Amino acid sequence: MQISDQGLQKIIQREGVILHAYQDSVGIWTIGTGHTSAAGSPQVTSGMVITQEQNEEILRNDLKPIEEQFSQHVFVPVTQNQYDAIISIVFNVGPRFWHSQCIQDLNAGHIESASQAIMQWCIPKEIIGRRKGEQQQFNTPDSTNPSVPDIGTINNNITEVTTMWTTLKQFFMDNFKTNLLPLGAASSAFFTHYWPYIVAGTIIVSGLIWLGFHLYERKINATVS
Repeated sequence: MQISDQGLQKIIQREGVILHAYQDSVGIWTIGTGHTSAAGSPQVTSGMVITQEQNEEILRNDLKPIEEQFSQHVFVPVTQNQYDAIISIVFNVGPRFWHSQCIQDLNAGHIESASQAIMQWCIPKEIIGRRKGEQQQFNTPDSTNPSVPDIGTINNNITEVTTMWTTLKQFFMDNFKTNLLPLGAASSAFFTHYWPYIVAGTIIVSGLIWLGFHLYERKINATVS
């Protein structure tokens, strides 16, 4: 299991992103979503600039150690949203969260109390809004968070439908010329030559049906009398 695209974007929203190198409050060079050289590649240097796509790739790499720790501390199945919420919390508060009441309750199967225990990690108070967001994410069923196809997938689907329509149209035109037109001509010739017999047959059959009903009606009347 790994962080979803939606989960990654939520972490970026919570942590923020700066696409050029800067020194944090203690003078450590930082870039993107809290990436420092201590987290691994790339090394952050003065004047360094990255793109949003590069930031997402760097963040995914920074989250890998946390994701490895997840399987070492969580022993029950979880939803994608529960997974994403826990990864977000650990990225924020560090590995001590693995020993929290939340993780203990989760492993015991007490989902509701595990959700409530998330709010025990609200120091300083400025972090309360973030914890509420992570708690809501934890409680949200995956089915209410559908994935959105990227533009490449949409374009591929449009191309496939267009190709299918072109093929069907060509198939119809080819068969119309070779099969349907001759069949129509043959049907027209058949009707031209045999229509008197068709009309006569229809009249005879209609007459026989009328005569049958008439005789049956007379038989019923005679029986009643």
